[in-house]
Amino acid sequence: MEYLSGLLDWIGAHAAWAGPVVFLVALTESLALVGLIVPGALLMFLWELRNGTSVQTARTMAVNAIVVAEMFCLLNNRFLLKPVLNWSGLFGNRVAFATVVACVLLTALFTYAPVMNATFDTTPLGLLDWVKAAGVGAVVFGAVELEKAVVRRYRAARGTTRGTN
Repeated sequence: MEYLSGLLDWIGAHAAWAGPVVFLVALTESLALVGLIVPGALLMFLWELRNGTSVQTARTMAVNAIVVAEMFCLLNNRFLLKPVLNWSGLFGNRVAFATVVACVLLTALFTYAPVMNATFDTTPLGLLDWVKAAGVGAVVFGAVELEKAVVRRYRAARGTTRGTN
């Protein structure tokens, strides 16, 4: 993490570059998340096909894995650096909680409504299929929590406490 110290010192000396650097860091983090979500869903899709699951069911699982991972990201981004595995983190924001509930309901509609199955050539999923899809989201959630822990540890080592929310 020593490279961050040099980068932060450089930004301090060249304040005009702070905006583009923050943008690039945010872009890199976003690409890293997509780099977990999309390959995770694709690997699950291919794994299911290899194990004899129908294309329709594997497709439904992949779509739901992406949606579940995004719901995990929404909950995880409640706090910039603090862990969210507590009551306040998971249920403290009514809008975020309502959004997750709406996503769950819409995903269930996509998965189980016959008109949606016919439109998108998908199939209803069983409990084990949902557990697998949630696994992709759990990996993303864990990766973001790990990143937060690393940043907290780095900041503690440097004595920096700004923006610890």
